Amino acid sequence: MRKAIRNAVLLILPILLVVICTACGNAKEDLPANETTTEESSYSITLEAPDNAAVYTAQLSFGDAVVIGREETCDIVITGDPYVSRTHCKLFVEDDSIYLEDMGSTNGTFIMSDGEKTNVSEKISLSTGDEFILGDYALILRSFEKQS
Repeated sequence: MRKAIRNAVLLILPILLVVICTACGNAKEDLPANETTTEESSYSITLEAPDNAAVYTAQLSFGDAVVIGREETCDIVITGDPYVSRTHCKLFVEDDSIYLEDMGSTNGTFIMSDGEKTNVSEKISLSTGDEFILGDYALILRSFEKQS
């Protein structure tokens, strides 16, 4: 009996929420009631620095960024490389993808593609295994996973 009541509540609750949100003007009409939006999702990323075997992990939500640079306030601090700017580049999530963007660094941010070093002049989508370079420092995106 308890299970039947629980199942009925689980079926009715999303419908009630849509009705209530529609009445107050806050409904997301283009999404089914049981789907989460990108804004509510969180992601886990892992970066590896092959030169010194350092591994960095971070949790990201929509609107968050992982800032990489020399400054102590950065999420990932790169020390000992004068070619890395104080706030050099950032990683952020948009549309269930991870992006890399240079933050106006002095020496630029580069991505390795087919053995070629290409300047990141605007945001660029990354895939697992992509290598990017800031100063003399290389980082590889080892994983990017949506958390449930």
